[in-house]
Amino acid sequence: MFRRKEEQEAKTETEKCEHDFTEKVDYEEKCDLCGITLKIRYFRKCRKCGHYDYRWEKINESKRVNYYRLYKGAYGQDIWSMKLCLPCFEKFRKYVKDLVNQIMEAIKIAEIEFLEYRTVVFKNPDQILGFLREFCLYCSKPKEEWVVENEWRSMYGISMYVKPKNPLETPYKIVIPYNIVLKGLKEKTKHNVSSGDVDES
Repeated sequence: MFRRKEEQEAKTETEKCEHDFTEKVDYEEKCDLCGITLKIRYFRKCRKCGHYDYRWEKINESKRVNYYRLYKGAYGQDIWSMKLCLPCFEKFRKYVKDLVNQIMEAIKIAEIEFLEYRTVVFKNPDQILGFLREFCLYCSKPKEEWVVENEWRSMYGISMYVKPKNPLETPYKIVIPYNIVLKGLKEKTKHNVSSGDVDES
């Protein structure tokens, strides 16, 4: 009882205080592609009463791109996402569009969907075209969607159903999660910079 009364009195004093805050940078949120600062979080503490909190300051506009959904049972779910500044978001969207176009040029596209299939998750976007040409007859039109990996996790990215050349093999559902797509774009960007072929757009 006394502790609750002391806490209430301290809260009242804090509310009455004309705060004189000191601030220091606590965290910087950066673009996951170029590294530019998107937001800054400041830790603030009052010199008079000791009250503290946090303040966010937006430095650059940004967009979030989801790539994983983790299920936690009764605790709900967590969404993992990438943060991209607007120019990098446009580069990412262009890279996705180009990758989809390359897939559609590399193999025959058919209106197919399999009830039984094996999920194959690619860890490198550059490997997808060679795999399709060598092992696959045709695939469904690539699309962007959530794909269930197991009872605890789903992935968001580019997916397609694939009919293997080997008639004894189970059909595939190929997924390239968006964090892997971003990794491919990073590698491409590094290569362009090192070779002097820099995109100024």
